[in-house]
Amino acid sequence: MDVRTYRAKTLAEALRLVRQDLGPEASLLHTRQIGGGAWRWLVGGPEIEVTASSQEQAPSVLRQADQRLPRADLLDFRSQFREHLRRQRSGRSSALEDVVRHPIHGLEGLPSLLARIGRQLAAQQIDPAATGLLIAELREMAELEGLRSWRQLCQQLIQLVAARIATGAPVRLLPASRRIVALVGPTGVGKTTTVAKLAANFHLQGKRVSLIAISYHKVATIDRLRTYAQLMHLPMEVVASAQQLRAALVRYAEMDLVLLDTAGLGPRDNQQVRQLADLLAQARPDQTHLVLSGASSASSLAAAAETFAAIGASAVVLTKIDEAATAGSLLPLLTDPSLPVSYVTSGQNVPHDIRPADRQRLAKLVVGEAVAAGAQEANERMWSHRNDFAGDC
Repeated sequence: MDVRTYRAKTLAEALRLVRQDLGPEASLLHTRQIGGGAWRWLVGGPEIEVTASSQEQAPSVLRQADQRLPRADLLDFRSQFREHLRRQRSGRSSALEDVVRHPIHGLEGLPSLLARIGRQLAAQQIDPAATGLLIAELREMAELEGLRSWRQLCQQLIQLVAARIATGAPVRLLPASRRIVALVGPTGVGKTTTVAKLAANFHLQGKRVSLIAISYHKVATIDRLRTYAQLMHLPMEVVASAQQLRAALVRYAEMDLVLLDTAGLGPRDNQQVRQLADLLAQARPDQTHLVLSGASSASSLAAAAETFAAIGASAVVLTKIDEAATAGSLLPLLTDPSLPVSYVTSGQNVPHDIRPADRQRLAKLVVGEAVAAGAQEANERMWSHRNDFAGDC
């Protein structure tokens, strides 16, 4: 049997290669994505692999694809969805209606299921453009893979979202080596509580941990961190200058972990942002985690990410997930590969309510409970209060 494999950046391009090589009667045997997951429209990079045959007896997918996609570039989701938005603004049709209106071969009821998922994503306050692109991608995979049920579509949607969520960079200690970890971020996002959670968990593992608070005027915040330090019997210092910071780091040279708690800054407070950047340059931390509240708006998250990435933040700690009414606004942040999510917190309990980030859990959070339940995992508590921190680190 003549079976051949083709790879391309988009499904449309792969189908065109099959059509040119094997003809319009060729049968599509298998498709899969190679590298980077399904959200290639966000950051690019992955490819579609298609296996086809001119001899295998199966319905011709290419003939159906020709009927549905008269131009190969219709699966360029970015340009396609810009057209959807133009139509929506002109009042001719909505983007979601355009996605589900086309004929779907052999999959009765799929348009209504896709529309239902679209409504669920909209309820999560996911950007309309991202919603339309997700539905278009989900429809494409439903037709190719024969997804016929609500459960299958929900499972596939979670996989599509999870594939593009960037996670990594938790705190990892090395034998006979001190690690310096700084936490930065806006005011009121939970930096001090997060510092206390990290300190407590590593202290419970038998590690030597010390705390340094970099503060200009936040006396109440310093008192709260000092209380945590006293309860855990951890050494702590407060510094306000580069000289004081260098001296404290010398005194803590034998520690396994030094955690730097910094004053909360507004993204537009350029003077204090520069001052903090200068201090961190003296500390030369091994990792700088940007702490952001999961209950913040998409615009606030974007502004903070831009400001603090410029001073060396290389990962995100996402706090207050339990306070967020919906999580769709987190999607742009979660899919930024330059700021992978390191930890997620969901409460005030120290040392609990913190865990290394997990793509599947975050994807379920983004798409909402209705879709997560549709994937038959409704009974799982997505943010458990048990402490499995040590096992994940």
